[in-house]
Amino acid sequence: MQRTSITALAFLTLALASLSAPSTARADHSWYVGGGAGLYNDLDCCHIHGRLQGEIGWHFSGNDTGFFLELDAIATLGPDYWMFTAGVRLGGDIEVHHDTHFAVLLRPSGLIGFGARDFDGDGHGPFGQLVIQPAFDVRFVIADELIALWVRPVAFDFIVWWDHNPMHDWYASAAYQLLGGIDFQF
Repeated sequence: MQRTSITALAFLTLALASLSAPSTARADHSWYVGGGAGLYNDLDCCHIHGRLQGEIGWHFSGNDTGFFLELDAIATLGPDYWMFTAGVRLGGDIEVHHDTHFAVLLRPSGLIGFGARDFDGDGHGPFGQLVIQPAFDVRFVIADELIALWVRPVAFDFIVWWDHNPMHDWYASAAYQLLGGIDFQF
């Protein structure tokens, strides 16, 4: 019991020390993991849907700026359909402000992904899709660059899906999303 308490106290001390370290000591924070949530509006439909996104990424530069490669898992849920997409995002983080307390980064990116979706009441069941998504984020990096809070005010999904309808076997649509989230950088 006492050994567990000492281990927990040591871990807590190290965690607090890492958060209070001076931000002039820029550590390697090329990896990050996190997620976000927000609103999703398929422009072919009348309902607003919820969107959840999980991500893991890596910066080529060795820190939290420059080009990055990210793997995304995205779920969209609403009253009339569900959609799941797994994709690869490529983009870049451009630092526009940095001081001892926080940094602001602009992040243009693009995603290409594949997945499945299902409309309620169409009688066909789930079918496959291709998603291409240009996006733009604003990131606020805090806690000695360990945490990045982000908002994605500009993101559009261009979706192509195929169906089993003999009269029309593929469809295309577009959607807008507004997301916010948090990443943990290490």
